[in-house]
Amino acid sequence: MNRKAETLYTASGPGLETSGGSVANTMVGIAQLGGPGRLHRTVRDDQLGGIFSHDIRAVGARFETPAATSGATTARCRSMYPGRGAHHVHVPRGLHQLEPEDLDLSMVRETKVLYLEGYLWDSPAAKRRLHRRSGSLP
Repeated sequence: MNRKAETLYTASGPGLETSGGSVANTMVGIAQLGGPGRLHRTVRDDQLGGIFSHDIRAVGARFETPAATSGATTARCRSMYPGRGAHHVHVPRGLHQLEPEDLDLSMVRETKVLYLEGYLWDSPAAKRRLHRRSGSLP
């Protein structure tokens, strides 16, 4: 759990919670245009994970990934606008790791376009495992 994120969330007043993320936002756009957007993302079985799961499905994108029952909380971005044109953003990563064993390889093979968030390639070991798991490396 990211204690700073939880502390900021608890201390903040009423706000607007909106699900998102670059890949999620792209899948929403594809779904709203009538396309077959499908999202694989890791969320936790917490309040924000439930909101995200509901929101992404409500716009018509396919989201079938089961919520994690352990590990970090669902990733979040907290933007605060205190006035006078200023704003503050806090982005703890939270639960975001995509491991090769999390992938539904039949879905990946059927996909014409595969769009991955850049930070998933931060770890050379994760990159090698994803390549190997997908069959693109020996």
